[in-house]
Amino acid sequence: MVVALRPGLVTESENCTSHTFLLWELRNRMRNNLSVIASLLRMKAAAAADRQLRMALLETCECVDTMVMIDEKIFVANQQVMIEGSDYLHNLVHALRKAYCPEHIAIHVSTAPVRMKTSKAELLGLVVNEVLSHIFRCAFRGRAEGIVEIRLRKRSSFIELVIKDNGNGMFNEQLKRNNTQGTGLIEILTKRLEGRFSFENDSGTRFTLVFADTV
Repeated sequence: MVVALRPGLVTESENCTSHTFLLWELRNRMRNNLSVIASLLRMKAAAAADRQLRMALLETCECVDTMVMIDEKIFVANQQVMIEGSDYLHNLVHALRKAYCPEHIAIHVSTAPVRMKTSKAELLGLVVNEVLSHIFRCAFRGRAEGIVEIRLRKRSSFIELVIKDNGNGMFNEQLKRNNTQGTGLIEILTKRLEGRFSFENDSGTRFTLVFADTV
């Protein structure tokens, strides 16, 4: 049976395709805009005479780059409501390592299967970026090599992330003085995750984040 559609009538399939195309186009424009912002930040950092300003601009640039990487990982997950956190973390750390990690620093990732919302995975990825970027810059100054251990696991009704290095060690107060922007962002992200975090000296520095495993 052949059904003739009236002029101007849009089918459900066509409407869905149109929405999908619009979302794809918006996402591409967002990624392009972020890339432009990152490039401008790098140019400003290269021209900055003040070291603190230069470092702040580069840190912001790293955040923008990470947002692009996180968006890519989430998009690959086909916009599912829930994703496998362990796979996501492995892929993200691999990307961050290729982008920023000095060659003399080894990274070991240990994870258990952890399902989480994509919205929480995005926030978790930004936290991981902040902690790792600080470690890459500060933890192994004056050292020929270093080790970073990352662990993600589910504990009862919570998800726990631990990032530990065997570097020089740093108290929370010192970390806040040296990286106010970073810890301030971690506090904001942790609140959105409905969790809590801490820094401890433990033959290096140990960062622990615990947040609710809500569905």
